Amino acid sequence: MNTIKKVVRKQVVKSEYFNIETGESMASEMANSYVVQETDMVIVNYKSFIIVNREVMSFLEEVLPFAEIGRINKLCRSIKTNLNVLHNNKTNKPYTDEELATDIQYTRNKFYDFMQKMLKAGIVYNLVSYYGGVKKIYIVLNPHLAKATKTTDVKLLEYFEDISTEKVQKKVREIIKEIDEAKKRTTKKF
Repeated sequence: MNTIKKVVRKQVVKSEYFNIETGESMASEMANSYVVQETDMVIVNYKSFIIVNREVMSFLEEVLPFAEIGRINKLCRSIKTNLNVLHNNKTNKPYTDEELATDIQYTRNKFYDFMQKMLKAGIVYNLVSYYGGVKKIYIVLNPHLAKATKTTDVKLLEYFEDISTEKVQKKVREIIKEIDEAKKRTTKKF
């Protein structure tokens, strides 16, 4: 379900406009000192919108294989809450590793390799929480890549670097290159 809201622009009343009856400036007579003006723009709100940082996604498209970009896209579409926790849309609960592996069509070993790469590159984080003495691990997506809400929990920013910066992109590029080269060495046929 969506909601559509008309966008209005507030314009400050300039002090050069005067009330001809009183001689007072319009700005001093008006309590709010601005005029509301309608525009031709609207805000369309869907609960299923996500906001993807195009700059970060473009960078990742340069350094990762196309198949992995598709899987990252799937991760982006499954985030919920201001903590960017990955949720299984079928159960409406946070993903377990097994559920996520199935949804992004990876075997257990390939999934493990992919997630290790995403963890090292700073794309995901395993958030550990204790509820009633029980340890829970939630997979969280970097909010600098995508987010599901307009606001983000400030604690979440402690776990991730801003991938849109050149310094972090250089670091991520090196990590991914190192992981891919190590994988080639271990799978080399004799």
